[in-house]
Amino acid sequence: MHPVDEFAALKSEIRRLEARAAALRIDFLEGGPAARGGLRSERHELMVREEFRRTLVPDRLPIRILDDPHFWDTRVAAVVTIRRLTPEPVTRSRRLQRGRAVPNWQADLPGLSEADDDDIVLVE
Repeated sequence: MHPVDEFAALKSEIRRLEARAAALRIDFLEGGPAARGGLRSERHELMVREEFRRTLVPDRLPIRILDDPHFWDTRVAAVVTIRRLTPEPVTRSRRLQRGRAVPNWQADLPGLSEADDDDIVLVE
């Protein structure tokens, strides 16, 4: 597998795992089916606690502070994006998946669709 394809597959799997973790979290907090089995297993215990944090609300700051560059900082981040290229023309190597022909390499990348809104963005 090409490293770019591997990266795309990994990001797709991470997105799937994060969605599952978020669903379990909601279930634990709301006392759903996952919580009914208890919050403790043989190897792990889940604890829920509240945490308070002070936050600054920029909209409430005086304009003289908002306009003063002394109070601002600029940060640079490396942004890695990946998008699936247009599939190759139809060939014999394509197979039918979900009622449409897709190239063999695409079938191995779960979670990727042809929509541009599925692009993967990684900010470090």
